[in-house]
Amino acid sequence: MSDNFPADKDWEEAERRAQVIAELPVRLTQGNVDWAMRQLNVSRSTLFRLVKQFREDGRTSALLRDTRGPKPGMHPLDPAVEAIVSHHFRVFYATRRKPTRTRFWREIAADCQAQGLAPPSIRRLGRWLEGHD
Repeated sequence: MSDNFPADKDWEEAERRAQVIAELPVRLTQGNVDWAMRQLNVSRSTLFRLVKQFREDGRTSALLRDTRGPKPGMHPLDPAVEAIVSHHFRVFYATRRKPTRTRFWREIAADCQAQGLAPPSIRRLGRWLEGHD
């Protein structure tokens, strides 16, 4: 195995996916879909997502498995927003009666808007919490 990223096994899997998807006709039939699902051992929705990615991009790299963690180009929270989130985390969220994420987000959004800042999305806030819980 080489030291290249992504790992050789990931490339082999992407190449196998590309070979199967390349054999599929432009207009898919139920038989084609069932065959490809068995070949790739994926669900119907995953198959259609892979077909779309490959046909739009045209490169094998489009079929690499998605990696967890921050995506390239994802920016950290604005420092002023981070300060608001950290404050509410200490004072409001990390208590015995921990509020719901929605309530936590509403408190943060209200403070951000009061200061003229764009609040983080509730999903982004959830990812922040995963790193701090």
